[in-house]
Amino acid sequence: MFQKIIGTFNLNGRIWIMIIFDKEVVGRKVL
Repeated sequence: MFQKIIGTFNLNGRIWIMIIFDKEVVGRKVL
């Protein structure tokens, strides 16, 4: 169960990193 929680956290972390990275790229393209 503990590993499952860590796996879910890692998955959410990757999604957030992708969202933040995507916003950075979009922001640079706009500028």
